[in-house]
Amino acid sequence: MLKNYLDLGNDSLYKVLALCIICTYSYRQFKAFPYVIINGLMNSGKSKVLELCSLLSFNGELLMNSTPAYIIRSIHDNGASIFLDEAERLKDTQNNDNQTLILMLNSGYKLGPGIGKMNMNNKDKNWSQSKYDPYSPKMIAGINNVAETLVSRSINITLIATENVEIKNKEIDPELPIFQEIRDGLYLSVMDNFMIIKEAYNGITENSISARNWEVWKPILSIALTIDDLRNENNSPLLYSEILEYAKSQIKIVKQISEETQTAIQLLRALHKMIDSDRVEEDFYANENIKEYLIKHHSDDFSWLNESNIGRYLGPTLRKTGVTAKGSEVRWYGNTSKRGFVLNKNVIRLRLKALGVENL
Repeated sequence: MLKNYLDLGNDSLYKVLALCIICTYSYRQFKAFPYVIINGLMNSGKSKVLELCSLLSFNGELLMNSTPAYIIRSIHDNGASIFLDEAERLKDTQNNDNQTLILMLNSGYKLGPGIGKMNMNNKDKNWSQSKYDPYSPKMIAGINNVAETLVSRSINITLIATENVEIKNKEIDPELPIFQEIRDGLYLSVMDNFMIIKEAYNGITENSISARNWEVWKPILSIALTIDDLRNENNSPLLYSEILEYAKSQIKIVKQISEETQTAIQLLRALHKMIDSDRVEEDFYANENIKEYLIKHHSDDFSWLNESNIGRYLGPTLRKTGVTAKGSEVRWYGNTSKRGFVLNKNVIRLRLKALGVENL
């Protein structure tokens, strides 16, 4: 079914998505369940992936610009699998709804943590306590990366626009009976094999993946192992082995991205302290002065700048993190010109917050 509508360019990726869909019918058996984050440029098929997966998943709801209250109640009341086509809006951390949604997403991948809320009775004006369960499968799509805190809880997929015109133009009809038939079949199959899935999840171990990464991939690998056991064919290729290799390759990629992000965070925190020490909100800083400050006050992180051209590092990092949208500029000091950047303390603080750094 996935290959009828999507061109993912990787056979293992179809299987990962299929396993994620199957897992939505048994996620309550798992202590944690990974989100799936879909990145890609416009027309790369992100919304189509969300729509198709929502039609195949357990109680799937495809949502855009929904309030956190609606999303939390859908999960709490219906155990809904949530498909959010709105990752860009999560970058606006000044919006109260977005803050609430991010907090829900940060806790909603794991069984147990609830969201507390005080409710006022309109009749007698008395307050009562309510606790909502945010745990459910979730898929999020957007052009830009979401917060770093969500990436560590997710299987991350980057889409490239397909050149297959037939697939690109093939529309999804949500009223087709086949979708209900597949949902019914998956539900019954998971219920029939409930104990086998539970035993696989409780008994599975893997030394090559650890900590949060194991927490993320364990449910998917448990279903893959269950399918291998049910096939009971000695000569059939093992789905578990294929998905394990795919998981390890993705973990390696995410680790490289995380290291870049950590370096960027170190730079922004240092620049925030530099501006704060000058007791200004915004000012122009020459590259050579920034380099001198970083080496003098943050040598543990930036001693390597002694042998490097700071401009080649500073400009790309500031643009990538959203601190500045343009390149450096030149300003004159007497008879001397200096190249540098206009830095705003509040902008840096907001970009750090988007990267998951609250305390400066």
